Amino acid sequence: MVTKPSGSDDKEVICRRPLVIPVFLPQRGCPRQCFYCNQRVTAQDTCDPPDVVAGIVRCWRDRSLNVAGRRVELAFFGGTFTAMPAAVQDAYLVAGERLRRDGLIHGMRLSTRPDAVGDAVGRRLGRFGVDLVELGVQSLDDRVLALNHRGYGAAEAVTAVRRLTASGFAVGMQLMVGMPGQDRGSFLATVERTVALRPAGIRLYPALVLAGSPWAAVWRRHGEPRPLELDAAVTWCAAAVDLCVRAGVPVWRCGLQATDGLAAAENVLAGPYHPAFGDLVKSFRFREKVIDILGKDVLQGFARFAGEGPATVEFGLHPGDVSAFVGHRRANLDCYRRRFPAVAVRWTADVRCCPGTLTWRLAAG
Repeated sequence: MVTKPSGSDDKEVICRRPLVIPVFLPQRGCPRQCFYCNQRVTAQDTCDPPDVVAGIVRCWRDRSLNVAGRRVELAFFGGTFTAMPAAVQDAYLVAGERLRRDGLIHGMRLSTRPDAVGDAVGRRLGRFGVDLVELGVQSLDDRVLALNHRGYGAAEAVTAVRRLTASGFAVGMQLMVGMPGQDRGSFLATVERTVALRPAGIRLYPALVLAGSPWAAVWRRHGEPRPLELDAAVTWCAAAVDLCVRAGVPVWRCGLQATDGLAAAENVLAGPYHPAFGDLVKSFRFREKVIDILGKDVLQGFARFAGEGPATVEFGLHPGDVSAFVGHRRANLDCYRRRFPAVAVRWTADVRCCPGTLTWRLAAG
């Protein structure tokens, strides 16, 4: 019998996540419509005005479990917050500041563009106590940025990250997967440059052909540019998550938040949308880990079991990882059986296991 850890040098970045309460401001402050964009599909139709912010926070707190002892953050998402008129920004930030003073939130974050974070912006956000700025970087490939009408280059995005970091803000970076003009090499090069900047976290969003976007108009006429298929988007994201894990950079999200807009078939014309996209990525990564263990360690390292009947490999994993290990509709288990018919795969859920990692134990019979 042999027992070994797997992934001990490659642990997931695990922490108790804060409760992030979103206030949506779709398209507000945006200087242009990017080639792929229609936030009224991906988020919501209308902006939440400043006078409803307190009500949104109280509603989220009332319906959320285990708020006590948990960090609560107010987030202004969508649009380009720091390009809105100063008076509008202040109205939202004052609302957040009051909530912090009343003890209903602990911090604030917002999303904006790399070309909208000058020195004056940093001073305003710091004055109101903003903790974290998420930059919609999308890509660090100049050609891809130009094709998608982003209006800035990779150097400007990197400068924005460094400026915010130097000003004392935590910085999140949002990247898109499968943008028009982007291949796998370009995407992973962006991820590598991103993790080198040591952001507080990364979000990965698959690029979709959304009704009402410039991409949709071109796609309807020519069928091009084509978005990624779902399987390709999952594998690209899985490779990106691997890079982030090795660098110790948290991945806050893979995939778009499911909304009524995205659920409507007429809104997503093409592309790798799945309401549980992040789960698919996690499941794919577990499958690849198990295949690697079974192929390299079991069949090669323990060839003495060959010809002696089936070997049994029992994996230990965190209870929260069981569904990813098994796969959607047990697809991963079926894959293990097909690839390794001489190996019986078993598993045990153990809270002592680090989330995202596996231990395994091998015995004949």
